[in-house]
Amino acid sequence: MALPMPGRTRNRSAGWLDAARDVALLDVAAELGLDVGRDGRSFGPCPACGEATRNNPGRALDRRGRCRVTPDGAGWLCCSNGSDGCGATGDGLTLVAWSLTGRPWAKGDRGAGDAMRAWYAERGWCPPADGQPWKPPARPRAVAPRPPEPQARPRPALDELRALWRRCAPVTADPEVAAWLSGRSDGPIDPAAVAALDLARALPADLVNLPRWAFKDGAPWTASGLRLLVRAWEAAPDGAGLRRASVQARNVRPGCLKKDKAAWPAMGFGSGGGLVFADNPDLLAPGLPLLELAEGVPDWLRLVIDRAARPEGLRSAVLGVVSGSATPEVAALVPVGWTVAIRTHADGQGDKYAAEWGGLLTPRGCELRRQRKANAPPVAPVPGPADLVADPMTAACDGLRDARDGAELALVWHLVCCDCGGPERVPEPVAALHRQAVEGLSAVERGLYRAKVRELGGEDG
Repeated sequence: MALPMPGRTRNRSAGWLDAARDVALLDVAAELGLDVGRDGRSFGPCPACGEATRNNPGRALDRRGRCRVTPDGAGWLCCSNGSDGCGATGDGLTLVAWSLTGRPWAKGDRGAGDAMRAWYAERGWCPPADGQPWKPPARPRAVAPRPPEPQARPRPALDELRALWRRCAPVTADPEVAAWLSGRSDGPIDPAAVAALDLARALPADLVNLPRWAFKDGAPWTASGLRLLVRAWEAAPDGAGLRRASVQARNVRPGCLKKDKAAWPAMGFGSGGGLVFADNPDLLAPGLPLLELAEGVPDWLRLVIDRAARPEGLRSAVLGVVSGSATPEVAALVPVGWTVAIRTHADGQGDKYAAEWGGLLTPRGCELRRQRKANAPPVAPVPGPADLVADPMTAACDGLRDARDGAELALVWHLVCCDCGGPERVPEPVAALHRQAVEGLSAVERGLYRAKVRELGGEDG
């Protein structure tokens, strides 16, 4: 089990001390029951003062062990950023002495030496005291790495977020922001609906004294066109739901570069990791056991506005996702067995998001339904039966064709009806495709289809 230290060669005739010193320090610490830090270069608690972690005023969650391992891996030192450690130091032998006797070891302390030798010998790390033949372990002992502990991501102060939100205006009161919403080439967004639901607000162009984090590339958001603000949420640590945690600023100036289209708070507050967009932090509130995931702010706004027009009790929960949104903490808020419609873009990035969420939600028994949102702008219809209208109905038709069973077909049809404002308003080519798909189901699958339609509160069409 003992590994020779770099640059040293084992002397087969050497005493037990040389064999003991060759044991990796972190192996000794783990065998003593001490916790190896997640950085792999520390452990705690300190055997001398008993402190478990470092005292670091500049780092609220310092998960490093109290004792630091020296660069050569042979020694340790009790330390603490921002305040002094107890000063205990030594090597593996000293660590064992502190743990067994409560004091450092000196060579003249024969009683402590005998106890230490017996401790090492029991683990096959040195020859026993009775002179019996000793064979070093054939393979070194490996310490299993500790899984990283979840760290709270740095976020802007909640009081600063609330204060900035209060200083913003409704999107209908800002012509530039309203024009960005209503004039989008991928589909207009109703500014009045956004304002009524308070989904986003306009950051006034003349607003001054912004928080230190409301800057991008050294300039305030107001100077670079980042004036549409959307609140972002993260999973509460107690699993109670979503809590407000950050904000995203969207650029409303036409022709801006892709890298300037959006910004998260700066000054070390990170990006969208662990954040989602939500109109209601309680996923259970809408009424249906259905969650819909939209990619990005514009698609999320459209979906929320549409779902809010449904009768109460027949609305789905809607979350907007971005890169980094898919985390176990957020997925744990989705009730077991729910249906989840992943409405991300029909491109590589959208497929990546779908795979990430699928990997998190499948173990929760969720029924996953991939509903790709076509990225191409609407095109003029071409006469003929093959023309099934453009975005978003093209994606709906693809979903009807690709439905794997009756339950999935029911969900696709329900979403199509919701998008169109009811089954009677679904374009005839799409309705005909739906009827054809239902007729092609087996008797068993048709029963599952009807049961799923009733569960979702929809119509057979």
